[in-house]
Amino acid sequence: MCTEVDGAQLIESIKKKPVYNKKHKHYKCNDLKKNCWIKVSVEVDIPVEDCKRLWRNLTGTFNKERRLQLVGSTAKSDWKYYDQMSFFSEYSPLRKTVKDRTKANRNKHRDAFSHSGKIDDLDEEEFFNYIFRSIASC
Repeated sequence: MCTEVDGAQLIESIKKKPVYNKKHKHYKCNDLKKNCWIKVSVEVDIPVEDCKRLWRNLTGTFNKERRLQLVGSTAKSDWKYYDQMSFFSEYSPLRKTVKDRTKANRNKHRDAFSHSGKIDDLDEEEFFNYIFRSIASC
């Protein structure tokens, strides 16, 4: 489990290395990344695989917190590493989730297919069946 010291130290150590920056000119150099992870491991005194696992957990949680902020949460994230991880936003654009795409499809097809307002009452599976039937009948 990531302790407060481990998480903070790991973030600060990784900030100085190109292991997270896909735009870095040497990002695809696996030897360089391997060496960077070894240096991070030595700096924080955690095995390389644990460093990588903790980093994935940190970036995943950070992106989840960012997504919550984007969907209208008015409160600032209270996750203890949010501010420290803010540098990572530049390197990790948020992708649409399946839920986002489902909602977008629902809104797109709401007007295209008249369903007398009942489309909002459909659960996800019924909605996809409805759309599939509508497309198949074209």
